[in-house]
Amino acid sequence: MEQIIKNRKDVIVGGPLARQLPGSSALQRVEKDLAVYFNSYLDGQPVDRYPEPGETEAWLQAGASLVSAHPLPAGHLMAEVSCYHGCVRYFTGGCSFCSEPLYGKPQFRRPTAVAEEVKALYQAGLRHFRLGGQSCIISYGSQNLGESETPLPNPDALRQLFSSIWENCPQIKVLHVDNANPAVIAAHPRPARKIVKLLKKYTTAGNTLAFGLESADPRVVEANNLNAAPDQVFKAVALVNEIGRERGKNGLPALLPGLNFLAGLHAENADTYRLNFEFLEKIINAGYWLRRINIRQVLSGRTKFKMRHGKAFKKFKRRVREQIDKPLLKEMFPRSLVLKDVLMEKREGNTTFGRQLGTYPILVGVRYPLELDRFYDLRVTEYGYRSLTAVEADLKFEELGTRELQAIPGIGKRRASKLFVNQPASSAAFRKLINDPEAAELALRYINFD
Repeated sequence: MEQIIKNRKDVIVGGPLARQLPGSSALQRVEKDLAVYFNSYLDGQPVDRYPEPGETEAWLQAGASLVSAHPLPAGHLMAEVSCYHGCVRYFTGGCSFCSEPLYGKPQFRRPTAVAEEVKALYQAGLRHFRLGGQSCIISYGSQNLGESETPLPNPDALRQLFSSIWENCPQIKVLHVDNANPAVIAAHPRPARKIVKLLKKYTTAGNTLAFGLESADPRVVEANNLNAAPDQVFKAVALVNEIGRERGKNGLPALLPGLNFLAGLHAENADTYRLNFEFLEKIINAGYWLRRINIRQVLSGRTKFKMRHGKAFKKFKRRVREQIDKPLLKEMFPRSLVLKDVLMEKREGNTTFGRQLGTYPILVGVRYPLELDRFYDLRVTEYGYRSLTAVEADLKFEELGTRELQAIPGIGKRRASKLFVNQPASSAAFRKLINDPEAAELALRYINFD
């Protein structure tokens, strides 16, 4: 085996987009499973095939030890653990752009196998996990695959999965999931409701169920065989909001839906974007929350797509950011809300940026330097289109400089200088120096004089 590795200089490329690359003697294109191919490559007889049931379990557990080689501490990492590959709509071809149906009939990993992989990573030091990669977490463990595009959900399978994980790993800090098919939720509201309640119980706050709406235009839905019709998505959004809006210990709602839009799909026209925006308005007018809205141009290894309405797409994206995203952030993250355990990752000038570990974490900026690679509790001050501004929670006045004071709502540059020079010793003295009751009360939500 060592001789094979030394004497060959192959480049091995896998994943959905590898199907678009031409093969060559130096480039090994893997269209199915990269792990299976590489394992057989090391044996000198590479084969491109999908894994047999249970074949990859030993590799997944053995690979957990690689966590120690990562340049970041294990406590700063998040591992994605897959429950299955494929799509329950495999027998109809699924969405026009998606590679998941190419895996064929989904083969669900056993709950205990998933839990054992999480345990191996947990023992290696990880505390943050996402059950991702699968097309629909609600469909995990469904029994009637191939009979319906919306198979009957199996709450017992999800209960066993999550209870097994927590039994082995009681000190997990983050446990989130990824995609969910809204059509399955709409078609089976009773078992879906049970599963959403299980997700709220067993996963940590800030979790997001990503719904693949892709388009609210019925013509586009039909032309691309999309997952769900807009009315199904609306029902799923309503159900998750009903159950998941309660705020958790980290400051975030327990479980919210997210929406995906794709631009450039077949049968799209300029009016498609009007329908997309009207659908979002319908959700907002009903009082529902969306944790995030992804708007992307379609990129697929299955077929070619052409972007024909770029101006309409850009206008739609801008309107969503200005009229939907920012107002939603103000509702979901009210001023002075404390966000726990924000990992500060980057500094640009005097501004430090960080995120909570989790699925689709929101970017948070602090307008003064903070130590990088350290967790902070932050209190929300202002809003961008897809980001927040904050300061450290429970600031003590005597420890603040002018830069920190300026970052607090209601103060500003002149008042910061005045406050720093005069150093008020109490909230009453602070109010007197500010000489603006409304501004003073706002600022005192962020400052501690005790």
